[in-house]
Amino acid sequence: MKKIRQSILIICFSIITNLLFAQTFSSAGEYMSAIGASHEQITNDFWSYTKASAHSKSLRKIERKRNELINTIQSAKISVKKLPGYSGDFSYRDAVVNYLDYKYKILTEDYANLVDLEEIAEESFDAMEAYIKAKEAAEEKGAMAFGELVLAQTNFAESNGVTLISGESSKKEKKLKVAGEVNSYYNDIYLLFFKAFVQDTYISAAIQNNDINGIEQNNETMKTIVEENLATIDTIPRYNSDATLKLATIKALQFYKRQTTNVTPKMTEFLLKKEKFERLDGIIQSKKQKDLTKEEIDAYNKAVNEYNASINSINQIMQKNDQEKAKMLDFWNKTVSAFFNKMVP
Repeated sequence: MKKIRQSILIICFSIITNLLFAQTFSSAGEYMSAIGASHEQITNDFWSYTKASAHSKSLRKIERKRNELINTIQSAKISVKKLPGYSGDFSYRDAVVNYLDYKYKILTEDYANLVDLEEIAEESFDAMEAYIKAKEAAEEKGAMAFGELVLAQTNFAESNGVTLISGESSKKEKKLKVAGEVNSYYNDIYLLFFKAFVQDTYISAAIQNNDINGIEQNNETMKTIVEENLATIDTIPRYNSDATLKLATIKALQFYKRQTTNVTPKMTEFLLKKEKFERLDGIIQSKKQKDLTKEEIDAYNKAVNEYNASINSINQIMQKNDQEKAKMLDFWNKTVSAFFNKMVP
């Protein structure tokens, strides 16, 4: 049987020229080569989009690359559809057209929806989780469609005496596969980080609103999140011996844990002193000087002194905490960038 070098890991197709369409294929191997050999354009475009999405924090910013990929796939689909069958067998050609059709639909519908979901993803953990699940579902659809194509390719090759040699996919095809694995690993860890990150924004909002109950409730929730996520991340292995992303996440969670015990309770104490001062101040202001008792004046003066002292103290505590938080977030972001630069170069 004639052997044809044909990767069955990832197949992409590019525009096939009109001259190619006019050819008469002398063998099934030549026919398969005509459909699958000239795949550089889609491979390049798909890799360009995948790499850009891995390194960009916004799909909307790389819409141009998605549109380029859509146009390339559409052109390839039209071109492949013009090819004749092989000895009256259109199964492989039609499988290729169906695959390209499915990829086109995923890119124009699923990924367009992802762009919209991304706009609200950071508003809550549930929104972010929904966005990531939708993204993974789109990727799974693509993988399933590819699996069906590989099956059609294998069946056609077996029926026509063509031996497929696997494991010889191009470097970019291999990188596409790795990029998918890297994204999946990152998503699992990112959700652990983001759940604590967004919970911290709820604590900050409660502080901004002087909402003592809100601060305490959200702080307790943060304690639970941190403990659960630290336990979970402990079960996640390194990625290809690289522990940087895992360690950066542990460092972030440990920061939030310290904040729940060393910082947030002090803010609650401050707000209680402020509340006490404002209550006594209201009493003092509502009475004439001659009607104030010594006990009321002493209690008020004590509250004033405690409140004034606590202002300086809480300002120093919060300033230090904000600086440490900024460093932690900067370290996290730089670690993520370095991780993707290393794994998806």
